[in-house]
Amino acid sequence: MGMKKGIALLAGLVLAAGCTPAATTPAPAGSATTSMLENTDWRLVEVGGRPALGATNAPTLRLDPAEHRAGGNTGCNHFGGGYELSGPSLRFRELVSTRRACTDPAMNEQEAAYVRALDETRSWRIDGSSLVLSGASGVVARFTTP
Repeated sequence: MGMKKGIALLAGLVLAAGCTPAATTPAPAGSATTSMLENTDWRLVEVGGRPALGATNAPTLRLDPAEHRAGGNTGCNHFGGGYELSGPSLRFRELVSTRRACTDPAMNEQEAAYVRALDETRSWRIDGSSLVLSGASGVVARFTTP
């Protein structure tokens, strides 16, 4: 009789464990979200707390993990350089760009703000379908996929 109770109790525990919802935790920045960050074409939607200009030629960002290279468009120019990624930490290194002047002064201002935002970036996170870059003072830029 003791053996049957033990088996019944064990079977009940197994069934209960199968019905109990598992606790969920967000994926750490070094896992599946890293694959979302890299090899994705990101389009700037906000920089320095202001909506991005240039619907037809919006600034972009792409990170190539094979080369550890970042590149994209600032709205008027193309840029490229290295990056260092470690978990939630992200730093851009030695970014260089072409030097064409924007014909629109507002686009020139946005381009300067975008380059500053990349320079100030210290961390990243994926928020839904958005990429959020942050620096010491908080969020510096937000992106979405085209």
